Amino acid sequence: MCTAGVWEDGSPVRLYPIPYRYLDQQFHKYQWITAEVAKNSADPRPESYKVDCESIECGEIVPTSKDEWGKRADIVFRKRDWQFETVDALLEAQSNVGTSLGVVTPNRITGITITNRGEEEVKSFKEKCRNCVAR
Repeated sequence: MCTAGVWEDGSPVRLYPIPYRYLDQQFHKYQWITAEVAKNSADPRPESYKVDCESIECGEIVPTSKDEWGKRADIVFRKRDWQFETVDALLEAQSNVGTSLGVVTPNRITGITITNRGEEEVKSFKEKCRNCVAR
């Protein structure tokens, strides 16, 4: 489906569609990729781009460093304009300019729920992915 990432300058980007399970070259989290992309005119969100999945080439994996994930943070937090103090601030940016990707640090985590997907849900998801790629 959608994959969020950053351009080299640290700006956020959403790539769609990416049927990850069906890619010839599967990339990892925090791995640079090169791909043919075009602004998605049907999607008003400023970060959204269509990607030609067959053009994806995997590049360098950005490793963690001794200070946990410092090199990764240097890339993700290079641009401060997509970092928000609160979810409300992100929602305000969405309302004003259509921003839909942002980094918000939670004050506290109150719980986590994990739910297994049933076979029918997985089958439906795979069918939707195939339809996206066929477009």
